[in-house]
Amino acid sequence: MMKKPRLTLVWTSHLRDQEAASKFREIVLSELTGNLVIDRLRELVLQRLEVIDTEIKSDDQFDKPSWGYWRANADGKRTALIDILLLLEKPHYDG
Repeated sequence: MMKKPRLTLVWTSHLRDQEAASKFREIVLSELTGNLVIDRLRELVLQRLEVIDTEIKSDDQFDKPSWGYWRANADGKRTALIDILLLLEKPHYDG
């Protein structure tokens, strides 16, 4: 039996028609697998996450008077990038 790829429902949550959702799902699955632009976007998001993680670990950040605000902003950016990265994940297969 062929394993069916899983895709997060957020991709098709805006579609009420099952046929339209199914077609859109196939398009998204196709784009997330082997698309050079999507692959590069994943790399760019990962690079940005590395920069933020390096900045967070830097001792220089603690000297800032507004460190708490800076950290909250960095954490928010990090969370948003992780959310995007999760949406761009290559499909997983059931089974």
